[in-house]
Amino acid sequence: MKRRFICISIFAILYAAGLSGQCTDDCVWPGDANNNGTANHMDILALGLSWEQTGPPRTDPSVNWEPLDADNWAGALPLSGANFKHCDSDGNGEINFPDIVPITDNFGLTNPDFMGLWGNNIPGNDLRARPLQNTVSPGDTLLVNIELGSPDEPIENIYGIAFSLSMNSEYVENINMLTDGSWMAVADPDAELIPFSKFPPADNKTYIALSRMDGVPVTGFGTIARLEIVIVDAIVALELDSTECLVLDLNIENVLGIDEMENDLLISSKNDSAYIKHPSQITPVYENKKVPAIDVFPNPANNILHINSKYFRPVTIALKNQFGQEILRQKVGQAGINESSITLSLAQLDAGVYCLELIGENIKIVRKIIVQ
Repeated sequence: MKRRFICISIFAILYAAGLSGQCTDDCVWPGDANNNGTANHMDILALGLSWEQTGPPRTDPSVNWEPLDADNWAGALPLSGANFKHCDSDGNGEINFPDIVPITDNFGLTNPDFMGLWGNNIPGNDLRARPLQNTVSPGDTLLVNIELGSPDEPIENIYGIAFSLSMNSEYVENINMLTDGSWMAVADPDAELIPFSKFPPADNKTYIALSRMDGVPVTGFGTIARLEIVIVDAIVALELDSTECLVLDLNIENVLGIDEMENDLLISSKNDSAYIKHPSQITPVYENKKVPAIDVFPNPANNILHINSKYFRPVTIALKNQFGQEILRQKVGQAGINESSITLSLAQLDAGVYCLELIGENIKIVRKIIVQ
């Protein structure tokens, strides 16, 4: 009798669930585009693989984190086989930018089918978050280039990438991601890329994803995105005095790169860091000012650039491209460079805008250089 009662009770529960419209099989959880049991930045890659696909809209267009019934679409993700209905996060029958909103709103939530975090942690030099300033003060904005691949080892046939950037979030006020100049876009990042970043301070991480949307992978190296990391303004909050500095770690974790067929690309990563110092410790930077006296000519330049200084004696010179990549660094006194007159060969450079840094013992001068 007891066994029959249990069976009847289970049947009653399942029957009631069916009557209430509660989904029980291959349910859509809004934001879980790859159907792995959670909504997070990895789902952006699934959106990129299904971009602009269409199918039957959901009867219930709710974007709350709950299991919803949905008719299958004609297509599915090429490797995992997740039906495209899961990518239609907002349930309107189209896969496009509004489907990112439920991923953001339900970020980090899981369901009973959660499979665990995806991604690799392979030490190496493929992926790096490189700060463009070694030191910043409270209230400053730290600029960080997300660099993928190198001239010797370009990344081949990549379609999308997702990873987390671990950092000391108590030092960070806000993070903004920009994709202009990304090599993952052939021409126009706004028309070719789906960018995503989310910074929940409690996680001590920012979550980043970038995917193409046209079904065509790319090969290349260099900067794929830039981060603007705003450091908290209150020195008291950082407990920072004039003799101390704090380390802002930039550690890349759980890297997932895919090609257009959803195959994993083994991408290694390298950690980096920057320093937060009291303003009194920061080396002054002079931008386009003749203090101290210095002449840089011709500008615009063609093949040769001359640097003359009567008072300032640079210790190191560096030249960076518009993406912040250092393409030249030379100690003064090496290769015929003397202290007061410096001549640089620009013959190997492409036309464009460059940043020239003249670094002394207690000063740094920055000049914009145009190469024709």
